[in-house]
Amino acid sequence: MKGLIIYKGKYGATRQYALWLGSMLGWPVIPAGSETAQQLADADCIILGSSIYIGKLQLRKWLEQHGDAIISKRLFLFLVSGTPSSDKGKLEGYLAANISESLRSRCVPFFLPGKLEFNKLSWIDKLLLTMAPNWPAIKRMTSPWKIIMMLKKSIWKPFLMLSGSRVRWLRDEVHHFGCAAGGPRH
Repeated sequence: MKGLIIYKGKYGATRQYALWLGSMLGWPVIPAGSETAQQLADADCIILGSSIYIGKLQLRKWLEQHGDAIISKRLFLFLVSGTPSSDKGKLEGYLAANISESLRSRCVPFFLPGKLEFNKLSWIDKLLLTMAPNWPAIKRMTSPWKIIMMLKKSIWKPFLMLSGSRVRWLRDEVHHFGCAAGGPRH
């Protein structure tokens, strides 16, 4: 069976997971929008990877545009976000809000943790991440200088290190469904 990995992310974690999966499975890894119609047609199995940004899948528009071309394929989906894996309701909500029921029912979803590297964020994302937890205190402050000093003291560090071991169970699921070279693995 031929496989393909298509991903779209914002800051690199989704791409890294896609590359690890590609290496483990021997499948091509392609950024969304760079694939050809022939590659989609030839693939029996497709792993889709997307980061979640402010509740929206980065791959959302791509899925809307290509849903008909992939609906008959064996589909696996991994979502990368800062939402804890224990918050299943919120994670499932991302799926429901961003993917049509017809596609969602064909996907085997996996939720992977993201990685926050403050120095790679856009200035607006830095501002949002810094202000959000401090918003009650900011609303009480009357001096712009005090607000600037408080935000300056906010220190953000990567909250999670990525690891290729996090995608092994997705790889095993792909093997289980017979989508990798050699057929099902038991």
